[in-house]
Amino acid sequence: MSVDPERKNVRTQRKRREPYKVRTVKQVTHDTWRIELDGSPIVFEPGQYVVMRVSSEGEKPEPHPFSISSSPSTPIIELTVKEVGDFTAAIGNLKPGDDVTLDGPFGKFSYVFHDADNLVFIAGGIGVTPFISMLRDLFEKGFPRNVALIWGNKAERDITFREEIEGFAANHAQFKLTHVLSEQDDWEGEKGYIRVGLLKQALAFEPDTQYFVCGPPRMNDLVLAMLNDMDIPEDRVHTERFTRR
Repeated sequence: MSVDPERKNVRTQRKRREPYKVRTVKQVTHDTWRIELDGSPIVFEPGQYVVMRVSSEGEKPEPHPFSISSSPSTPIIELTVKEVGDFTAAIGNLKPGDDVTLDGPFGKFSYVFHDADNLVFIAGGIGVTPFISMLRDLFEKGFPRNVALIWGNKAERDITFREEIEGFAANHAQFKLTHVLSEQDDWEGEKGYIRVGLLKQALAFEPDTQYFVCGPPRMNDLVLAMLNDMDIPEDRVHTERFTRR
């Protein structure tokens, strides 16, 4: 996921730009790619992001921020990138052995910084990327929190990490997953868009619940307005936005 480098989240740890090599590039949905990188380990919290620059002969590498989708315990850095802009549309052209650099980690969009016994993740499309890092981290720890993920996509073919995330839900009663699809008429689950009624149904948690929202700007704004109308305190709501790159 490409994130907005101008947001108000502050960096928690500065790692100077270091070289990495592309280990694998795999298409995981019709428009989404998983990139694995080899290089020096990065100490990061789940949900943070790095800035990647791809070496290109004769051109100055441009910075592109992406959320880390791997868990902090994994030595290989994994980024998951959706084709939504000029740079990301060509991401599938990367090859094993290609050189890139990473700077980071940055951001405070992580349950580690806003911890509670009850966590609500609200994602739109590839905005799930920081959440998969957090879910993988929680899974490795035995899911010591009550977690709800409400996740909007257009259709089933857009659901990245589907098998893995549905596996978490099937094996951990404290993790509740709700899919919402907006453009698939034969979907038997929730249809349309994330709405107040769905939030109220899914968010039956205690007053200490921390809420994390990540998706396209319009979805973020609508969900934040809904949470505000539900009288959720602002200091318990945290946002991340992705941009076209």
